[in-house]
Order: sequence, then structure tokens, then C-alpha cells
Amino acid sequence: MYSLTKKRYQAIKEQDQSYDGKFIYGVMEDHRVCCPSCIREKDCVPEDIRIFKTEDEGPLRRLYSLS
Repeated sequence: MYSLTKKRYQAIKEQDQSYDGKFIYGVMEDHRVCCPSCIREKDCVPEDIRIFKTEDEGPLRRLYSLS
């Protein structure tokens, strides 16, 4: 897991496509996994965000089903 920097959080809030492929994030509240540009119903709070580089990272697998 990687740190949620100000730039990453800004990319998530602004749904910045230029950050797609650089990281993905999981939202603990509702177990979503998203790229920075994904469309969300509501903003997530920084405390609920976990940053990952790839889908293969161990902790990420607990956030969603790999079906």
C-alpha cells in the first residue's frame, strides 16, 4: 500500500484521467476499487482511501471480489 499524497487525492477528487495507470485506489467504506478517473456517486474521505499500484497487491484483494 502506498501513501495518499495531496496530488493523488486531488487527482481522485477531480477524476483526473492523466493519473489512470499510475495508481488505483480502494474505498474502505463501500469496498470499491477505482482508477482516478472513475465516476463516483459521492466523494470519499481521505481516511477511507487506500492507494495501490496494481490489482495484484495482497490487501487490495480483500476490498473486492475477483470474479
